[in-house]
Amino acid sequence: MKLRGQRIELGEIENVLADAPGVISAAVLVRDERLVAYVSGPVGTTGADIREHAARHLAPYMVPDTVVVLDEMPLGTSGKIDRKALPAPDLTPRAIVPPASDTERQIADIVAEVLERPAGQISVTDGFFEIGGHSLSATRVAARVSHACGVPFGVRELFDGPSVRAMARWVDERRDETTTGREHDAAHVRDLGSIPRPARPPLSPAQERMWFINQFDPSSPAYNIPFALRLSGRVDVDALRTALADVIVRHEVLRTRYPQDLEGRPWQDVLDVEELGVGQWWYDADVENLPNTAFDVTRDLPIRAGVVTLGSTGDHLLVVVLHHIAADGESLRPLVADLLTAYRARVAGTEPTWEPPVVQYADVALWQRHTLGRLDDPDSELGRQAAWWKDQLADLPDVLELPTDRPRPAVASHRGRVVDIEVPDDLASVIEDYAHRRGVTLFMVLHAAVAVVLSRLASTTDIAVATPVAGRGRAELDDLVGMFVNTVVLRTRVDPNTTFGEVIGQVRTTDLDAFAASDVPFEYLVDALAPTRSEAFAPLAQVMFTLEQSPVGEISVPGLTATPVDTGSPAARFDLMIGMTTDRDDDGRLAGLAGRIVYATDLFDERTVRELGARIVDVLTAGVADDRVVVGDIDLADAAERGVVESWSGGPVVGFGWGGCSLGALVAGCVGVS
Repeated sequence: MKLRGQRIELGEIENVLADAPGVISAAVLVRDERLVAYVSGPVGTTGADIREHAARHLAPYMVPDTVVVLDEMPLGTSGKIDRKALPAPDLTPRAIVPPASDTERQIADIVAEVLERPAGQISVTDGFFEIGGHSLSATRVAARVSHACGVPFGVRELFDGPSVRAMARWVDERRDETTTGREHDAAHVRDLGSIPRPARPPLSPAQERMWFINQFDPSSPAYNIPFALRLSGRVDVDALRTALADVIVRHEVLRTRYPQDLEGRPWQDVLDVEELGVGQWWYDADVENLPNTAFDVTRDLPIRAGVVTLGSTGDHLLVVVLHHIAADGESLRPLVADLLTAYRARVAGTEPTWEPPVVQYADVALWQRHTLGRLDDPDSELGRQAAWWKDQLADLPDVLELPTDRPRPAVASHRGRVVDIEVPDDLASVIEDYAHRRGVTLFMVLHAAVAVVLSRLASTTDIAVATPVAGRGRAELDDLVGMFVNTVVLRTRVDPNTTFGEVIGQVRTTDLDAFAASDVPFEYLVDALAPTRSEAFAPLAQVMFTLEQSPVGEISVPGLTATPVDTGSPAARFDLMIGMTTDRDDDGRLAGLAGRIVYATDLFDERTVRELGARIVDVLTAGVADDRVVVGDIDLADAAERGVVESWSGGPVVGFGWGGCSLGALVAGCVGVS
């Protein structure tokens, strides 16, 4: 039978439930579009126990929604279960199952904190992704469980057992191990900030990559992070400037330069508060050009800002530009929150009162180096991860040969423009429901669709997509500005004869393995794998895919509203940067999905990229509706293209793709069928 878009074999579920400890017999029915299981067993067997057993042995969409425990099953005259005599189940929402041990209580508190739920509202038998969890929050939960419980616990362990009870069982079993497996390195749970800081603190691995890129071309603004806030209401510019100074004082990384020592090694030169001058970071003129003004991180502070008045509206525009060596996308939320907190205080004539950060970024860099070890040590965490990457990315093609509207120039200009991807609201909820049923994340479903489209366009089965990994698992890092993100390469084999469901399964494995090895700096991989280095394209992957789960939205303080606005054409560090942003309701459910593509104008026209975005939506629509669809058979032609091809071929076309042709070349006579 089919339920929620998935083919479900009730007999398979019954066999699994019958193998649960103490269960004598089991039956499964569908009532009101819900799976209802009936089991008979000894006194003490609970529905929560049965659901937990099912979750360990079945796909998430096959786990019963409700379990009814009976003393004995009603039998017919033939001795078989009389299904018509089974009692009506209680289909009211499941009650919250409270923690039954200290470990469960500890992990439930962690999940509640990460998902921003009230304490005591987490049921230990609910799946993490069913209650609003996603890739980023899974990383944070895994890191905090590992730190709090003193065992190595990663994202893969969370996926394999996504309920609090399953996580707690894994932790307790690991604690009980004495001689088997690699013992947990105590350094892994060493407190942040506990390592004495040297006179010249080293850069973090992520910062080192940014430093080398910056010094290769200090005149390039490609790694600037600009953001702008439209300020509506009465604006006190002096108070705003002072508030930003408060933020720079609060976060050491914003007042850090990165010079070289005599041996050419960069280090973190944190300026004392007394050394700061407004002229080092505040601009009263030419504010609009700040996003395109380059930094030399060896001598410049990594932040610039200024305010301009917007015509006769009375509104103001605050423009802030950060260099990537000091911040990442996740840094914007704490930075904006701190800025408005300080502004509120300064307008009132007081200094901001806030708890100082638990640690500063320089302390985190030291902790990372101490914890991860050296890349050249095969027994260190970094060494083990690096070995995996060398095997995973061996023989990766230098360039993904997508069809372009113009030949690739010898030197990329990094000029970019943006187009939006229109994702229907009803499709967004269907995608997330599908992800829950398949035991994957929203990111994985979207990644699979992107990989399928790129495979069709480039006529290749070997697809490498870069993606940023937040690197902010520990709670102490949530509100810290800094460069934590790393770039990983997700390599997927997309055979056109496989189904979308099979691609999803491969993507799940690929992504989990890659995220588990995400501490290795991207630049190290480039050096170790030695791909062709060129100023014409990015190494290892020319397409980046991102999913932003928590964008900065409108924020208000008394008398003032701050609204994020577009800062203009972004830099195109990749041929294509495909990004999705979620909009979630108060219960954590996906309410909308917005997409945008930053594309290199050296290569693509706007129309070409718009069609690429539409094709991603086409694949998502077809794949989640029935993931048995063969990906090579998904129709990716728009109406205009289909009409052109039919006029040439004399009949309908199925599975049409670009097949090595740009849309502009298509009209000129280049046709590809994949």
